[in-house]
Amino acid sequence: MYYTVNKLRYFFTKDYIMHKHYFSIIILFGLGLSLFAQSSSNEPVRKGFVVGIGIGGSYLVPKYKYGEISRSLDNDFAIISNVKIGFAPSDQLMIYWSSNINWHELEKQNGNEATFIFSQAGLGVSFFLRPEPVTPYVSVGFGYSSFGAPFENDVDPFYGLGFCIGGGHEFAKHFAVQADLIWGNPGMDEVNDRLKRNTLGVALSINYLFY
Repeated sequence: MYYTVNKLRYFFTKDYIMHKHYFSIIILFGLGLSLFAQSSSNEPVRKGFVVGIGIGGSYLVPKYKYGEISRSLDNDFAIISNVKIGFAPSDQLMIYWSSNINWHELEKQNGNEATFIFSQAGLGVSFFLRPEPVTPYVSVGFGYSSFGAPFENDVDPFYGLGFCIGGGHEFAKHFAVQADLIWGNPGMDEVNDRLKRNTLGVALSINYLFY
C-alpha cells in the first residue's frame, strides 16, 4: 500500500514541460519533405504497398485513476510522430498498421527529467474521397496504448486499450495535413486494484505517404 500511495504521489505532483525545440523540429521536418516533393498528378496511383511517416504537435489531457481515487493532471503539449505500413486494395482505401507516439519531458521521482511517451498503435483504415492525389480523407484505428519512458531503466511501462479517429487533406501528391483524436487507458495492476492513466490527445501533423 505504501508503494502504491507513493507512486500516486509521484505521478500526481509532476510538472509536465514541453521543450521549445520541438516546434523547430516540426518546421525543419516540413521543410525537408518539401525538398523531395513531387508535382501533383491526377492519375490514381495509391493502390498497392504503402508506407507513411508524419510529425507534428499534440495536446494531451491525462487523468489518473486508482480504485475510487481519480485525479486530473496538468494538460501537456507534446511532439507526435506517426508511422503507417500497409496495403491499399484500391486508390481510395488503405489498410495498415499504425503507430502514434507522443513524446514529452516529465520529471521522474528522483527529480531528473526524462523523455516519456504516450502511444497508440494498432490496425488502421483510411478512406479517400477521391482516387486522385488531391483529396480529403477520413481514418480510424484501434489497438493498444502505452505510457512509459523508453530510455529509462527505472520506469515501468503501462499498457491498455487505445483508439484514434481523424481525417485530413492530401493537398499534393504524397503530402497531407492530418488531425487526430487519440485516446488510451494504459494501466498497471496493483495489489488491490489497477492504476490507470487515461489520456485524451488532440494532434495535428504533416504526413508523407510513399506509394
